[in-house]
Amino acid sequence: MALLDRSDWYNLGRATNWTPRYVTEEELFPDDMSDKFGLSSDQWEAFDEPYKVSYRGYVDIQSTKDAEAYSVRAVLARSNFYDQADKGWQAILRLHFGAVCLPEYTAVVGESKMARFGKASGWRNMATLGCLDEIRHTQMQLFFAHAYTEKSRQFDFAHRMLHTNGWAPVASRLALDDTIQSRDAATMAIMLTFATEQGFTKCAISRAGRRRGKCGGLQFLQYVLQRTDRRSAPFADWCRRDEGADREWQKSGGAARR
Repeated sequence: MALLDRSDWYNLGRATNWTPRYVTEEELFPDDMSDKFGLSSDQWEAFDEPYKVSYRGYVDIQSTKDAEAYSVRAVLARSNFYDQADKGWQAILRLHFGAVCLPEYTAVVGESKMARFGKASGWRNMATLGCLDEIRHTQMQLFFAHAYTEKSRQFDFAHRMLHTNGWAPVASRLALDDTIQSRDAATMAIMLTFATEQGFTKCAISRAGRRRGKCGGLQFLQYVLQRTDRRSAPFADWCRRDEGADREWQKSGGAARR
C-alpha cells in the first residue's frame, strides 16, 4: 500500500480538538494554566504552527542527528582534543555544560505544559515533539559532560550547577521560574521564545564568543548558530561581520579592545 505524502493528511491529522461533554472548557483549559489573553476556541483554530512535522518524520531526522553527534563524540574520545585545546576553550566547554544541561531539562516542563494546556491542536502536537527534543538534548549533553569528568571535576557541574546557591545559579533559577514555571502556556510560549531563546541564549553566547575568538570560539559559534535554526541567522551574520575585527584583536594581543 502506497504511503500518502504528508501534505495530503497533515492538516487532518493535526485537528484533534473536540467538544468536551463531561467538563466545561474552562475546567479543561483553566486560564491560569492555558491562556490569560481570553482568546476563543474559534480564534485558536486559526493557529498555524511554523514548523510542521509528523512523528515518523521527527524520528527519522533526529535519529540521524543523534547518530552523527555520538559518532563525533566517539572520535573525540579517541583523540587528545581536550588536552591539546586552549585553556580558554576548555573553560568555555566547562561553562557550557554547567550552564545549559539542566536548563534544557527545565524546558521539558515548559513544553509539557504547552502539550497539555495549549488550546490549538497543532500547537499541542509540536509541543509534544518539542518535549521529546528537550529530553534528548539533556541526555546527550549530560552524557558528553560525564565523559570529561576524569579530565576535570568541574564537568560535574553539568548536573550540580543549578542546585548550588551561587549568584549565577540563583539568577538562572529565578529567570527560568519566571519565564517557564510560573506562566500560563500562551504567555510562556512568548517568554520562552523572545526572552530565553532569543534574548538570553543567543546574545549571551554571542558575547562570550567574541571574548573567546582567540581560541577558535568565534568560528565555532558561527557554525552552531547557522546550524541551529532560522532565528539564529542574524547572529551568524553578525559574527561573520565581526570576524575581521577579532583577528585584529588577536594580532594586537587584545590592546585594540582595551
